[in-house]
Amino acid sequence: MLDAGDDLLRAINGQRFGAILADPPWQFQNKTGKVAPEHRRLNRYATLNLEEISALPVTEAAAATSHLYLWVPNALLPEGLSVMKAWGFSYKSNIVWHKIRKDGGPDGRGVGFYFRNVTEILLFGVRGKNARTLPPGRRQVNYLATRKREHSRKPDEQYNLIEACSPGPFLELFARGIRKGWECWGAQANGDYEPSWATYKCASPKAYANGYTIEKLEPQPSGEEQLKTPFPQPSPELSSPRRELGRPFSPWGEGQDEGGLSKEPGVSVSAGKPLTVLELCAGAGGQALGLEQAGFSHKALVEIDADACRTLRRNRPEWEIIQGDITKFDAKPYRDADLVAAGLPCPPFSVAGQQRGEADERNLFPAAFRIIQEVQPKAVMIENVRGLLDKRFEYYRELISERLRSLGYETRFELLNAADFGVPQNRPRVFIIGLRPHYASTFEMPAKMPRDISVGGALYGLMKSGGWMGARSWRKIASGVAPAIVGGSKKHGGPDLGPTRARAAWARLGVDGKGIAGGPPARDFSGAPRLTVPMAARLQGFPDSWTFTGGKTAAYRQVGNALPPPLAFAVVQAISLALRKGEASQLSLAAGDGR
Repeated sequence: MLDAGDDLLRAINGQRFGAILADPPWQFQNKTGKVAPEHRRLNRYATLNLEEISALPVTEAAAATSHLYLWVPNALLPEGLSVMKAWGFSYKSNIVWHKIRKDGGPDGRGVGFYFRNVTEILLFGVRGKNARTLPPGRRQVNYLATRKREHSRKPDEQYNLIEACSPGPFLELFARGIRKGWECWGAQANGDYEPSWATYKCASPKAYANGYTIEKLEPQPSGEEQLKTPFPQPSPELSSPRRELGRPFSPWGEGQDEGGLSKEPGVSVSAGKPLTVLELCAGAGGQALGLEQAGFSHKALVEIDADACRTLRRNRPEWEIIQGDITKFDAKPYRDADLVAAGLPCPPFSVAGQQRGEADERNLFPAAFRIIQEVQPKAVMIENVRGLLDKRFEYYRELISERLRSLGYETRFELLNAADFGVPQNRPRVFIIGLRPHYASTFEMPAKMPRDISVGGALYGLMKSGGWMGARSWRKIASGVAPAIVGGSKKHGGPDLGPTRARAAWARLGVDGKGIAGGPPARDFSGAPRLTVPMAARLQGFPDSWTFTGGKTAAYRQVGNALPPPLAFAVVQAISLALRKGEASQLSLAAGDGR
């Protein structure tokens, strides 16, 4: 049986978190007052002593620069500071939770040998450089006043506060229930959590920590109204532009749909009407997953490769998948789509493809321009390789800008790296963003959302799944991010991890880049392991539940040619926000004209 520390390491699977919330099951030394959770007459839940709590490997879950929120009873304040130090954090401040009655007065049902406690303390600590709170934190008072629920349960308002004041990703230790956008660990971190002991009348019989409630709550003061709604909203003082773009995409998250892909609605131009997209050269779904995560509804996906089409249909049978050449595709039936998104073939502008540019038969920009003209969307997003920004293609970039300008779009070229958006891979991509003028003025490229995760951290669970005894040692070697995963083309031979320079980079990470393995290393394997298709997919940011059809070569090619879903999500979410703001501005102007 795993101890708590090993179980935590297995659960986080190498991830690093920017904000960690912990509510340890503290063990009280004085149990005669019948208030300790482990008292024989109460037996509410198991507890851990100070040594056991301090020994938890929280430092292995914390990003280099991160925040810790640690709940501690008043009587155990010195112990709380000791645990914070043992976990590698420095104490900076605290937040006081004031437990109030229904009428707003102090709830005197607390206990205390010297004073009757109506407060609890949430210690705040930091590690690393430049670890200040985000701007909303500098306006947030360090005080919460809410009614208490079952024994020891902390106020749900803490989540919105932490999400606004600290960078993600977010981890909760000793969680009760699960919460969207968070990794949750603990004996009660499941969707069926409910207290197994008598509790207060104001607590619901079954209220999940993720914001969903099964039974209706007793009427509460306005500060608790969010407990009744499916998706709690932050108070105005916690609102910030950073959070408007949604939570960081977490492809390895636990307790979320699609292994980390949240199913929360994205931003819509108007209430009840989701944004729509026509996707060209969809491949195996990397860009499509990012679009879905950002709230876009697919009108159709066009892809020429049969294996990729089968992959899309297997994972999303409800999508309209059109197998065919976009040079022959009639887009006029999709004229009302809000966005045209395209991952056009890269070889015309890549070094591996000899950079023949517009002379390459695989150059599909002319077909994309025709389709954009037929659809007349509000926005255009075209993704390609970094080589498109080379000086030799300056003329062609000007041609692209001029063609989109003639179709009514203000255009910009942006270079982004997937490693800056939560993907453990150095994968630069160029995005061509075209927006109608009244949307372009509100568009901002997404802020970087890096995650401190290595190849070893991301793949450790998969590498050891075959019982490999050397997995832990390999994890230490694979401590960096991966070079770009190369899918190649049908003209290429079998699957491998790229040319000589790329293979050398993989070798430094303890990976044999000369091929793709059919399964994880066996128990007695020795040497450098090869990646499997699921491992490559995880390094691209695909959720583990996304399956790829075809043989090993075909499946790996689909993975290697994909746009990482987290990177796609970040860009299209920024486009979505610009469309929403532009639409709101137009409605405001129309209302003014009406007056």
